[in-house]
Amino acid sequence: SSLPFLKVFKFYFEYSWDNPNNRIWDEQLKQFQGNFWQNQHQWYTEYSLSTKSASVYTIPYILDECNLTADIKRYSNEVIKHVNPFDSVRNLRIFANEFTQKCQYYFSDITSLTLAGSSRVPYNSLLSIKFIEYLETIVNLTNIKRLVIGVCWTLDTSFVLMKILKQSPNLSSLA
Repeated sequence: SSLPFLKVFKFYFEYSWDNPNNRIWDEQLKQFQGNFWQNQHQWYTEYSLSTKSASVYTIPYILDECNLTADIKRYSNEVIKHVNPFDSVRNLRIFANEFTQKCQYYFSDITSLTLAGSSRVPYNSLLSIKFIEYLETIVNLTNIKRLVIGVCWTLDTSFVLMKILKQSPNLSSLA
């Protein structure tokens, strides 16, 4: 009521912690998908929870970068499920290779991809063909111009690097 002319409202809020209680956060963040947000203002949000953080953001996602961890769970908005909220993301950092379930994220226009270490698996992460196939379900590798593979990663075989290079024709920087 204090801002009657406010039509566009975009945000990204994140909170990190050492001792989580995801049930409390889940209930609090669900409020951003209620009547006030969706029906009264057509402001659509999603939220994500991991063991160390929670975030809530408007759709489309306003940031051009995103960090993805294996333990992150996305709570998408059922009202606009057909929309890909991450089309604006250009820089993606993936922490860890121990993804055990189908990823809930897809990034269509990434130009910079970093494969970083995880706090749970800081060394000897295996960059395998299986991981690259999994990566292709998360990222459109065609648009990648910059690829950084962290020191914690070990190539399973030389074919892994060849597969990445074949899938990334626009690659101009490899570190």
